[in-house]
Amino acid sequence: MVAADAHTRPADAATRYMSELRQAPSVIPRRRRLWRWVALAAVIVVAAAGAWAVYALVLAPGAKVPGLIGRTRDEAVAALRKDGLRPVVHEVWADRYDAGIVAKQRPRAGAEVDDGSKVDLWVSRGPLHIPSPDLTGMRSAATALLARESLTTRKRKAATRSVLKGEIYRQEPAAGWGEFPGDVVEQDPFAGSRLRKGDEVVIKVAVF
Repeated sequence: MVAADAHTRPADAATRYMSELRQAPSVIPRRRRLWRWVALAAVIVVAAAGAWAVYALVLAPGAKVPGLIGRTRDEAVAALRKDGLRPVVHEVWADRYDAGIVAKQRPRAGAEVDDGSKVDLWVSRGPLHIPSPDLTGMRSAATALLARESLTTRKRKAATRSVLKGEIYRQEPAAGWGEFPGDVVEQDPFAGSRLRKGDEVVIKVAVF
């Protein structure tokens, strides 16, 4: 029995080695599988980035604020609602714009905002500064005329022989545009005075 075992051991050892060799995992196929997973992950990342770019640039919700300054109130409101935006109207006195015209907006024209965003519109109530009406020779109608222009009246009585009793013969400010803020209304010395270089000239400037 011992001799037979001794002769069979080499064969058993060779068989066991070949069996283990067949069962051992291959290193090269495992590396190939790893690189395949890495490549697949890279493709997924690139595809996701491309999809996000398309969504953000083409499909994402949003709107561009139109230019509304100079348009009528109704036109501006309709344009904002058409673009899915929410107009909020304020009224303001504006010298450069007639009543009912948009004088200011926020956000500015061309700004990109989310759908449903608020857009503030400042609509002119009319010019803040108006020319002083000529009231010379008028009577009670002068008060009504000033009221229509949102102006107040303060009467002063004085004796004069130039007009009939009850008629207006003088007004302040004088008829016309008068002074705007920043205009020089008075100077000292007066125009035409002879001065030397370096002399001081005092001016009074309208502030409102």
